[in-house]
Amino acid sequence: MASESAGQEEDKDSGHRNHFRLLQEEGLSWSGMEPNTLFQNRGDGTFDEVGNVLGTYLRLDSRGVAAADLDGDGDLDLAVYNRNNPVIKIFRNDTPGQGNVLEVDLTGTDSGPMAIGAQAIASCGERSILRQVEVGSGFISQPPPRLHFGLGDCRNVETLTVRWPSGTEQILHDLPVNQRVEIVEDDDRFQSHPLRARNYNRQDLVPIAGELSAARPNLVFRRLEGEGELSLAAFDDETVVLNFWATWCTACVLEMPDLQALSRRFAGRVRFLGVSLDQEREDSEVLAYAHELGTTYEQVLGTIQDQAPFSSLGSSPPGAVPLTAVIHHGTVRAVFVGQIDVDTVAKLLETL
Repeated sequence: MASESAGQEEDKDSGHRNHFRLLQEEGLSWSGMEPNTLFQNRGDGTFDEVGNVLGTYLRLDSRGVAAADLDGDGDLDLAVYNRNNPVIKIFRNDTPGQGNVLEVDLTGTDSGPMAIGAQAIASCGERSILRQVEVGSGFISQPPPRLHFGLGDCRNVETLTVRWPSGTEQILHDLPVNQRVEIVEDDDRFQSHPLRARNYNRQDLVPIAGELSAARPNLVFRRLEGEGELSLAAFDDETVVLNFWATWCTACVLEMPDLQALSRRFAGRVRFLGVSLDQEREDSEVLAYAHELGTTYEQVLGTIQDQAPFSSLGSSPPGAVPLTAVIHHGTVRAVFVGQIDVDTVAKLLETL
């Protein structure tokens, strides 16, 4: 009986592994199709779902989320933890036309530098906003203890009332907005540090939705010209543009002249590689078709399973082409789903 039970457990484990492998290859979550949602407060007790508009509508198994001012410009950004790649995904808040803010760091006498449990109430005119230092607010995720107050058009915080875990209450007056202030329990003075200008370097960023930093999958392709195989690991000291395409794909054909132009422009600096998903055609036919389109960069044969890790990073179903990935020194830095924008890709390559 013991031997039979062990065999059943082994079969169950094998079944689970195969189940999760198929889900990964098909680009699905463990729970089916459950995209992330993001709700915007209307201010009247109702909310709008805006995740699909703002780009947070992910086809990933997200497990945790934390909000924090990651770039020091006063607005809250999001860090999302996922079971599958990309494990960490950062959403930088570049919303224009935002109001004033106040950020507060509290250090308690007995409660330590995090002052867990402390409350702060910022008052401006008839408006009062309460924030509390909390821990364990999410599954395997935790925002920093810094308190963030969205003040709208308020130009001066008239009073900031701090209720410390020790039971004492402290009131500070006339705090400036768009500042980060440091407050120590039982000290009526505070240190103030100006925040960066809102979205201060947005114009300098490469305009790519969700720039990545994910490990390169370990893939080996069959060469379409000549014999032998080609491993991605061989190019870990280089920048590689990996283009998944197929002869039946109209958008692939339309973008190939652009890819060829980029390969000439970055000759000697960037390696371009075409990965055909044409499993049903002869290698010579696929290669001849690529040459007819004017490509001179190397062509290899791939599978939907080869493409699946990149599809997951681009929140796209495996097999959807064209799909172009940029890999820099063994790290996937960007995935473009659909026909590429030449200027966007060129700017990214120049930056790398």
